[in-house]
Amino acid sequence: MPRKITLEHLIDNNIIEVPFKIFATFKGKNFSAEIDKDGFIIYDGKRYTSLSIAAGIIRAQLSGKPKDGLPYRRANGWTFWHYIDKNGNKRKVDDLRKQVC
Repeated sequence: MPRKITLEHLIDNNIIEVPFKIFATFKGKNFSAEIDKDGFIIYDGKRYTSLSIAAGIIRAQLSGKPKDGLPYRRANGWTFWHYIDKNGNKRKVDDLRKQVC
C-alpha cells in the first residue's frame, strides 16, 4: 500500500468512479462537491487540489478566514466529506482509503 493515499489512488484502483459526488454538513448547512477525473475537488464552480482545502474553504465561509493569512481554515478533508455507498449508507470518504491495496 502506498504510504500516502491520494484521490488519484482511489481513481486508479477503480475504488471510485468519476465524477464522484461527495457532500458535507457543517454548522447545520449542507454542501456538495465532486471529485473529477484528475483527482481535484469541484466545489462552488472552483477546482481545488485537495479534499482538505475544499473543506477549509467551507469552514472559512462560515467561520471567517483564519488569522494565519490562509484563505481557508485547516480541516481534515478525508473525514469532513462523505459519500453514499452502494447500499445507500452515508460514509466518510476516509473509509475509501482502506480499500487501496
